[in-house]
Amino acid sequence: MSFTKLLIFTFLLCFFLQPSYANDLYTAYIASEKNDLSDSNIRQAFIQTLVKVSGNKKLKQSKYTQTIKTKKITSYVISKSYQEISPNNHYWAISFSPNKVNAILKKHNFSIWNKHRPSVVIIVQEKPKDKNAGDESDLIIIPKNKLPTEIQEAATHVSQTRGIKFKFITGSKTELLSMQILDQQTEQKIFLNRYNAEYYLSLTTHKSPYKSTATEKTINSELFTDVDENLSNPENTTEFSRNSTSNEWRIESEVYNFKQAISEKEEGKKYLDLKKATIEALDNAISIIASYEKKINSGSKKYDLFIHKIKNFRNYKKAVKTLQDSRWVKNINIKSINYHTDEIHIEILLTGPGEDYFEELYRKQVVKPLIFAEEIIESPSTTTYTEKVLAEVSSSPTENIVSNPTPSENIAPENTIHLEYIN
Repeated sequence: MSFTKLLIFTFLLCFFLQPSYANDLYTAYIASEKNDLSDSNIRQAFIQTLVKVSGNKKLKQSKYTQTIKTKKITSYVISKSYQEISPNNHYWAISFSPNKVNAILKKHNFSIWNKHRPSVVIIVQEKPKDKNAGDESDLIIIPKNKLPTEIQEAATHVSQTRGIKFKFITGSKTELLSMQILDQQTEQKIFLNRYNAEYYLSLTTHKSPYKSTATEKTINSELFTDVDENLSNPENTTEFSRNSTSNEWRIESEVYNFKQAISEKEEGKKYLDLKKATIEALDNAISIIASYEKKINSGSKKYDLFIHKIKNFRNYKKAVKTLQDSRWVKNINIKSINYHTDEIHIEILLTGPGEDYFEELYRKQVVKPLIFAEEIIESPSTTTYTEKVLAEVSSSPTENIVSNPTPSENIAPENTIHLEYIN
């Protein structure tokens, strides 16, 4: 392994390999004509930005958003641009000062959601109208290419207003077959892996006929030419009812992560508009995810990572990129490189739960835990992954069991992790 190449790569890594995040969290998109941007539009954009950054839709009804003056909001605007995609698709993009928005949220005790947002894979199912409400059998899966326009438009709208990415399952023959033969939990894990998503959202649409009745009046005689006069005289009119039928929509939703359901099943309100019903379901799902992530995020935590069996520069580059490629990573620091023993020492700072980060890391199958001899005796069943690796170690040569190098002084021993590169 070339030591010079490693130093060059390490230098570039510190500057260019930063976690990806939604870079428009402080920008709101408001449908409006080019010459018709009103004060109410500015206010709407500001409230939308507060909700997007915080992840808390209750902000819309807060005392602060109800009372703040538009003149004050205008002072927070840093840019405005008009964009016309088509004659029927045009909007204003209004950006606000991140520092001002963050300060306002903190001042009014609204927490800020991590800017490194998760991605959500969505499965849309339709419940046949002749099925009972609690019957989960025979749900019809709607593939991506057959999704109603209203659902697609709702997903685009909520993605922009809440700063999160949605992916719909394609509904291929392979996916449909796997759903028939696998249990629900296994199926969810497969989709989370396949679509590289952190959350799985199940939407089930319910459609039922909706009848509305309108009362109208007709004129009894054709001798009168004054319509208003006739309609105001009960003797000259007859009331009748006109019935019309449309569809009423309700969407059930449930959110899962890789381990479990993180919400109870939401029944959803009834709407005559499928798009509005979908927006409500997606909006509620994002609020659940934001609340869950804030709850499990216990603050930043440092880990010492020792990666063994890095035999060449290509492996080194792949391993470091894999470690860094997570929204939980706030900072990554290469502490040392031992090109004689093919080992690197990395200090990593996580903004989220370490358990979730390492679950995600091991699924990528680039590195795996390296077990020490004392761990095999004392804690043979620490985690699911440990059990799996123990089985591998027990049937491997003893050279795979390494001694534990001294970790950094400011990092607790339990936060020292030894990994092995998978060739």
